[in-house]
Amino acid sequence: MIIKPPLWYRALYVGLFIACLLGGVVAVFAFDRTTAITFGLMAFLLAATMLTIAVMSLTRSLKLRGDRLYLILITGTQQVEVSEIGSMRISPLGNGLSRCGFVRHDGTAVFGKTRRAWPTNDLLKLAETVNISVQWT
Repeated sequence: MIIKPPLWYRALYVGLFIACLLGGVVAVFAFDRTTAITFGLMAFLLAATMLTIAVMSLTRSLKLRGDRLYLILITGTQQVEVSEIGSMRISPLGNGLSRCGFVRHDGTAVFGKTRRAWPTNDLLKLAETVNISVQWT
């Protein structure tokens, strides 16, 4: 089972990257030298920022393989045995997304702070698949 951010979320950041990149190219060719450098560099800087966010949204996922749950991020992969997970804490955000945190039986957080948004339905399917309780916050 693989959980990824929704398609609209991933397409939003990829589209913003392309728009900023095109804006930079247009600024370089459409304006005089000083204005082109100013607006072009700002647009390319914004495009670089959007590229980072787009790559992060494309690589981020939760994967269940066998008896392990993997959190895959651009900064690396974390894993935990499913038997160590005591519960899942879900905080609804709206638009079908929720923040999710996994808690061990002793009460410690599995993957650290819960900052990422995931589709709520996929999280509930994951909780049902691995047979863990869900706590709504």
